[in-house]
Amino acid sequence: MSLWTSLEPASATVDPGSSTRVRLRVRNTGDVVDEYRFEPVGDVSPWVSVEPQTLRLYPGTTGTVELTFAPPRTSDAVAGPNPYAVRITPTEHPDAVTVPEGNLTITAFTEVRAELVPPTVKGRFRGRPRLAVD
Repeated sequence: MSLWTSLEPASATVDPGSSTRVRLRVRNTGDVVDEYRFEPVGDVSPWVSVEPQTLRLYPGTTGTVELTFAPPRTSDAVAGPNPYAVRITPTEHPDAVTVPEGNLTITAFTEVRAELVPPTVKGRFRGRPRLAVD
């Protein structure tokens, strides 16, 4: 089994709540037809979708897999550089796993919300709503 991989770009930046794409090129440099399975690994793997999840390549041919990163706009998405990797498992030789690595930078965000508590005041007497800042 022989395999060549390339992440394009190897480093990407994304805003929380939006998405970005990274292309993974794979070349079968072996002598037999092989099918490869792709699985994202790392802290950002819950927000990564891989399309297609499997790829069958003839010897000497190159295929492309698209990784879409979509971190949520919550505190779960840690701002700053986040390393990630993609585990590539060939079906012909499952023990010969390849793991190309990249870097995803998630930008910081701030979000301030204000609301009146309680939202409505009813009755004969004077009410005192308060402003709550989240």
